[in-house]
Amino acid sequence: MKSKDQTKSIAFMAMYVAMFVVFKFVGNLIPLLKMPNGGSVELEFVILFVASLHLGYKKGTLVALLCLAVEAVLGFPFYIVHWLQFLLDYVLPVVVVGGASILWFKERKYSMVTMLSGAMVLKWLCNVLSGVYYWMPSGEAAGSKQAWLFSLGYNTPYNVATLIVVVILVPIIYGRLKAARIVDVN
Repeated sequence: MKSKDQTKSIAFMAMYVAMFVVFKFVGNLIPLLKMPNGGSVELEFVILFVASLHLGYKKGTLVALLCLAVEAVLGFPFYIVHWLQFLLDYVLPVVVVGGASILWFKERKYSMVTMLSGAMVLKWLCNVLSGVYYWMPSGEAAGSKQAWLFSLGYNTPYNVATLIVVVILVPIIYGRLKAARIVDVN
């Protein structure tokens, strides 16, 4: 029985990775969703949240890291100036989103929205810190007031838009998975 469950988990993980790529591709086709210097409304994060809720935080995190690797292999653009910036802009945000279900308390009424919001705030903080120390305005020092203002102003709009999309779509998709008895209905 355990072998069947493992096979099922691997199949779901592969499906989520494939769906992530599709959502990423579709998001890249819509210029309105993109910021001029990187960053965008990340439709693909809907899939990472659903994977985390469905498979749990450990497998959700693994799916997120696999998605990052597949993004690199497929040639989606990465803007890298330093290894710590890469961690802050790419690795930590997907790990936070992939592992978001660790913050979910099913018995509480608004727990899913709280979990989604909490994970997106952590993702936003990673993006803002990266912006403050690696993407500051020309002529400004890393960590300066101007760098903070620029990073907050640049990263907040697309992260809020992503949060809105996630808060609307994830409960709908997860609810459909529950109704179809694809996820445990404990």
